Amino acid sequence: MYRSPMWTFRFTIFFFLLAPFSAQGNEYNTRIIHSQGAWAVSLTEEKSTGELFCSAETRNNQSQWFSISTHENGTAALLVSDDRWNLAPRDVAFIIEIDSSPWNIQGQANAKSVSMFFNGNDNAGSFLEEVASGAELSVLSADRRRVADFSLFGSRLALNHLMDCWSFVTGQPSANQSDPFSNSNDPFN
Repeated sequence: MYRSPMWTFRFTIFFFLLAPFSAQGNEYNTRIIHSQGAWAVSLTEEKSTGELFCSAETRNNQSQWFSISTHENGTAALLVSDDRWNLAPRDVAFIIEIDSSPWNIQGQANAKSVSMFFNGNDNAGSFLEEVASGAELSVLSADRRRVADFSLFGSRLALNHLMDCWSFVTGQPSANQSDPFSNSNDPFN
């Protein structure tokens, strides 16, 4: 019997929601829904509010991590973290290079991470497509000092799972379900 990938994904999410979440500190319950290579995609519930969010994350050999998260309220964010950092809370400019293609980011620094929320004016779709099709992502300071490097091997599959997870928590159909021509072989996309 053939089952579409979306059916399998929805069954997996449903199963994970019924099964007990693993504890992540005292504030969150997290479940890994996809893991391959350096990438993992998780579904997390914030205990105090019940809000669900999804994240796709990769780590490098310096124990730094790059994460893209999507939230039940429709927002999405990127986060670069390093437990060795001690950043003062402030607005910060930084650069993300995907295979040497630079993206100038205006975000926030706080403690162990820099972050940025996507909005409708920041070409989020183009950025995510570059992440999905790229080989390497580098994080640089505004004055171009290299801060972190990440492999993007496996990022396309991880981001596909992230988008399906986001569709699940927002109750919206995913592109995979609503557009049969949305795959990478579509010459019109």
